[in-house]
Amino acid sequence: MRKLEVLNLINEKWSQLHQAVGSIPNYIMDSPGTEGLWSTTDTLKHVAGWDEEVIEIVRTYIESGMKKEDAGAGQINDRLLKDRKDMDADHAWTHFQATHQSLISYLKSLPKHVFDSESYTGYWIGCLVPQHYKDHTQDLGTIIASL
Repeated sequence: MRKLEVLNLINEKWSQLHQAVGSIPNYIMDSPGTEGLWSTTDTLKHVAGWDEEVIEIVRTYIESGMKKEDAGAGQINDRLLKDRKDMDADHAWTHFQATHQSLISYLKSLPKHVFDSESYTGYWIGCLVPQHYKDHTQDLGTIIASL
């Protein structure tokens, strides 16, 4: 995919996720999800953390050629939530939106070749980011369906 296509795909999946979050009533933002899913607030913290993680992974690779050591998604998820454990729903919502804007601003600044789907950076940007948004949109859909 080309840069514009990747950015459009990310925007599409982000819009769907943003809309799903907006469908969750405030009074259940901190309620645990069904079937072992995180609360909506935890999901916001998690997605924001991964947006920051992707910026760091891509930046590090561009600057040094070093790939992220595989710490395992579970360990990273635990760290991201632990680092944000004191964040309430309002702050998580603001952080969620701000980190996405940071990600988009950063991605827009990158040269086209970084978005090549066959490259390390292209994989993180073009595959993982939109899929991550899609996965959590589906999780929130489960919460919405249970209302």
